[in-house]
Amino acid sequence: MNKRDFLKLSGGAMAAGAILGSAQVQAQTCPAPEGQSKTFVLVPGAWCGGFVYDDVAAILRAGGHTVYTPTLSGLGERVHLLDDKLNLTTHIDDIVNVIRYNQLENVVLAGHSYGGMPITGAADKVSDRITSLVYLDALVPGDGDSILSLMGVPPGSPAPVDAEGNPILAFPMPAQMFKSFGLAEDQRWRYTEMPNGPGSEPLHLTGAVDSIAKKSYLWMRSSADFEAIHDQFKDAPGWHVEAWDGGHMMMIDVPEQTADFLVRVA
Repeated sequence: MNKRDFLKLSGGAMAAGAILGSAQVQAQTCPAPEGQSKTFVLVPGAWCGGFVYDDVAAILRAGGHTVYTPTLSGLGERVHLLDDKLNLTTHIDDIVNVIRYNQLENVVLAGHSYGGMPITGAADKVSDRITSLVYLDALVPGDGDSILSLMGVPPGSPAPVDAEGNPILAFPMPAQMFKSFGLAEDQRWRYTEMPNGPGSEPLHLTGAVDSIAKKSYLWMRSSADFEAIHDQFKDAPGWHVEAWDGGHMMMIDVPEQTADFLVRVA
């Protein structure tokens, strides 16, 4: 599989990233009643850092909640950690360590787009610390799934290489995504290349993630790639599922509604 084919395949399932608007966000989420504040860990998708949640985090914090927005290794301000050993396990450990080393309990763990992969793996490792698992227009993998397998890439397909035959460590956001997400050209530097390593590593689950009683899915109807996931869980026991009109980057486009959704399903 060459780089062009890989980018084409990855275009829908790993979509993530957009720029924050310049307008100041007003906190519209109702303050949490005393003793009912929540702890949120919000995981971004491919190509971007935790900054995509800035507006949502501000609203939640104004409502009295605690919010962490970790950037995954090799991306955003952690781009210096990109190397040939970075894989899905690295991103899972990024999330697990935020939870463990901050001694977090009763966590609402949410992931957007590609972020559905590592939050599932992380929740499986620390299921006793997670009370609610939230997928925001995201992948919902099962045991043995990888990004490539979910996109229908046959097992054993060759890794993408450059014109000289060297392995490609990471790939940029496709130009059509910059356009569809409305990213200003002077801000595109914030969206770093997505590491290749996480794409091919299968996810290994113990089944502990299934013990988390509250699971939610938000599908944005413009994201045709995620419609089948919405349909899979819309009537599933233990799942709260909603479908909204609007773009893939709901945390940027409609931060107030996104924050409200997170509080409602917490």
